Amino acid sequence: MTRCHLLAFGATPYADLHCPMRIDQRLYDAIDSHHQDYTVRFYTWPQTTLSIGRFQRLDAALAQRLLDQNIAWVRRPTGGQAILHAGDLTFSVIGPLSPERQHHLLDTYQRIAQGLMKGLRKLGVEAETILHSAQGQTKSASCYTSSSQADLQINGTKLVGCAQVRRRRAFLQQGVLYLQAPRAQHQQLFAEAMPVVDLESLCNPMPPVAELAQVLGEGIQTSLLAD
Repeated sequence: MTRCHLLAFGATPYADLHCPMRIDQRLYDAIDSHHQDYTVRFYTWPQTTLSIGRFQRLDAALAQRLLDQNIAWVRRPTGGQAILHAGDLTFSVIGPLSPERQHHLLDTYQRIAQGLMKGLRKLGVEAETILHSAQGQTKSASCYTSSSQADLQINGTKLVGCAQVRRRRAFLQQGVLYLQAPRAQHQQLFAEAMPVVDLESLCNPMPPVAELAQVLGEGIQTSLLAD
C-alpha cells in the first residue's frame, strides 16, 4: 500500500545550510524498485542563503556580490537557476516512479501543483498552473525571471517556483513559496526587480509557518494518493 509521509513540522531552520539539501538527496538516493512511499518535507533557512541549480555555474561577478553581502550559497540536487532563500518556505517531494509514469514529467508536475493549489485554496488563495513556458524569456542567473509548467502563478506573476530531478524509478521535486519576498536583497544581488508575489500580500492574517506547511502538505498528500 502506497503512503505519503508528511514532515510538515520540519518547517524550522536548519543550523547546517547544506543539511536540507543533503537530506533531500539521501531520501531520493534511497528509493529502489521496492519503494512505494512518498515523502513531503518543509523547511526554512537560518540565514539568507543562495541556492544554485544542479548544473548552474556560479559566475565570478555573482560570487563576489555574495561575498560582499555576506550571503552563503549551496548547490541544489535539482536544476534551475539561483534562488535567494530569505523569508521563504522551501519544500521537497520525493517518491517512486511507476513504469507507466517514468516518462511523464508533466504528470508529476501537475499532481504536485494540484495539491499545492488545494492547500492554498484553504487559505483563500486561488493560484493557477502555468500551461506553457513563456517563449523568449530573459536570461538571468535568478530563477524567478523565468517560469515553467512546474510553477504556480497569481494573475501571471510567479507564486511558487519548482524544479525536479528524476531517474528511472524515482523523482525529487523542490520548490519555494515566499512568505515575505526579499525584494531589496534580490535587487542588490541580481541588479533586477524580483517578479514574484508573496503570501503576505495575499493572506491577512498570515498563518503560522507550521500551519501553512501542514495545509500545503496535506494538499500534496491527497493529490499524490488520488489513484
